[in-house]
Amino acid sequence: MAGIAKLHELVARHGGADLDPAEIVVGIETDRGSWVQALTASGYRVYAINPR
Repeated sequence: MAGIAKLHELVARHGGADLDPAEIVVGIETDRGSWVQALTASGYRVYAINPR
């Protein structure tokens, strides 16, 4: 949870506190797991990207 909280702080610092989470797009190497669940629960748009 501490890592997710730090990510939210980073996003808010760069995008502004009033940024709509639906405007944030995250590319990540997997389409499942605790990070993906936490990001989608926060309203971010999450896409799995093949690292190759």
